[in-house]
Amino acid sequence: MKKRVFGIDLARVICAFGIMFYHYAVECFGDQSMLYYANGNIAALVASFFIISGITLHMSNRQISLSLKKDTSTGKCELPEFYKKRALSIFPMFYMVFFYLFLTNACVSHTLAWRGPLWTLLLSVIGMDGYLYYKVNTYYMIGEWFLGAIIILYVLYPFLLKLMNRIRWLILIPALLSAAVISYFNCFEMNSFHNPLFIVLPFVIGMLIDEYDLLRNKIFLALTVVLFIITLFVPLPVHSNFGMLFFGLGIISVCMLAEKVLIKWGPAVKAVNFLAPLTYPIFLLHHIIITTFTAANMPKGIKSKICVFVGIVFFTVLFAKILCIVESELRKYIAGLIQRNKAQRTALRG
Repeated sequence: MKKRVFGIDLARVICAFGIMFYHYAVECFGDQSMLYYANGNIAALVASFFIISGITLHMSNRQISLSLKKDTSTGKCELPEFYKKRALSIFPMFYMVFFYLFLTNACVSHTLAWRGPLWTLLLSVIGMDGYLYYKVNTYYMIGEWFLGAIIILYVLYPFLLKLMNRIRWLILIPALLSAAVISYFNCFEMNSFHNPLFIVLPFVIGMLIDEYDLLRNKIFLALTVVLFIITLFVPLPVHSNFGMLFFGLGIISVCMLAEKVLIKWGPAVKAVNFLAPLTYPIFLLHHIIITTFTAANMPKGIKSKICVFVGIVFFTVLFAKILCIVESELRKYIAGLIQRNKAQRTALRG
């Protein structure tokens, strides 16, 4: 069972709602200066998600054999089993929302190919439609580029883990070099912050944070919070990608320090425990809810904009919870069918 860390769950919740507010503000606020700090904007919260992914994945998967031979005790291959679990954590909810929207648009347009060639649906099936949308006119509707980035990192994780277990913290050197090269000498059309050569750095940092138990290291937390404060107010002589990385890391450290106070406050614990499991469906749904609220009438005054955002938050959380419940019930139903099918086969053989 995955270990829960309140500070990490708190950071996950703050980042989810921060990203939601960023996307809403980009749509509705003429003056977007509130979104910026000295070295970037609050879209940098995505960096926190990459670091958190590295931390939590390493917490529950410290050893993965790259061999395709079956384990004699479990009868399973570790590598395919790892990928199976990751796929089941991502795709069921994604498919439920995506194909609902796809079929709705197909009915309205009276054609399956309502956006373009149907072969591009393959990119949606593998979760890469948003990631490659800058280059290919896909059927991208939910998940954004971040989903494709996470899928890439999940694919790379067993190999990064193998390397980290061999060279320990030295894995930071090639990760830093890779991130620096793509940041300063980007020769791709893709935004360098989105490139696997960069996003592997925050992910590896997350893995190392868990490996060396830095979440409980007061010196590490203090230094990263100081760096966070500097990043907020002082323009740094580094590429903005690294400013976003410092911001993302600082958010996590602030939440880990806040944990000591908030963990004693019951309402905060209940709120975080309720919202943390919903961050992925919130991430999937929030753009749809924002578009639904703002498509017909764009809010004008600051009060109406705040009220609309509160409504967006409420309905995003509501539908995220419904999506979780439906997905859970479907899993149970399918698992029951498989179990009954196995039982029938066993009975027939007997």
